[in-house]
Amino acid sequence: LAALAPRGRLVVISAVGTRVVPIDLVDFYRNESRMLGVSSSALGVVESGRLLAELMPHFESGAFRPLPISRSYGLDESRDAYLAVAGGARGRIVIHP
Repeated sequence: LAALAPRGRLVVISAVGTRVVPIDLVDFYRNESRMLGVSSSALGVVESGRLLAELMPHFESGAFRPLPISRSYGLDESRDAYLAVAGGARGRIVIHP
């Protein structure tokens, strides 16, 4: 939450590691933050594509900005990448061919 701009949105699409995350509610409401959850496992390929198409203009306009890439892993290091995410790595973890 500390990384959110005033009135920022946090979109949660997965839970790695623990499912319970403590937050400071005072910081949350004083920042006028919003948290949205998306259960992507409930969506099929067509529905996921539709959702991504709806989100794309927000990324293209800069309204949604992804976290910075904190670490890149080669495909042969995929296990290490997943362990980094499970260990609470901050930022985006990228696996590339």
